[in-house]
Amino acid sequence: MIKTKLFTGSDTTKANPGNYVECDGEINEFLEENNVEIIDIKFTSTYNNDQIWNSALMIYKEK
Repeated sequence: MIKTKLFTGSDTTKANPGNYVECDGEINEFLEENNVEIIDIKFTSTYNNDQIWNSALMIYKEK
């Protein structure tokens, strides 16, 4: 089954909600915790309030 996972570049932990985090760190953590085959990754950047926010959409299959 093909699935998607959105990486927002925003910290969702209770300790630092809304703080910027690197998408590659989020992706690497997901890959370490899940056995998946990546089909594609779509990446985009948005400029807002003098900050650049990145997000990535991973398309993958579970192994």
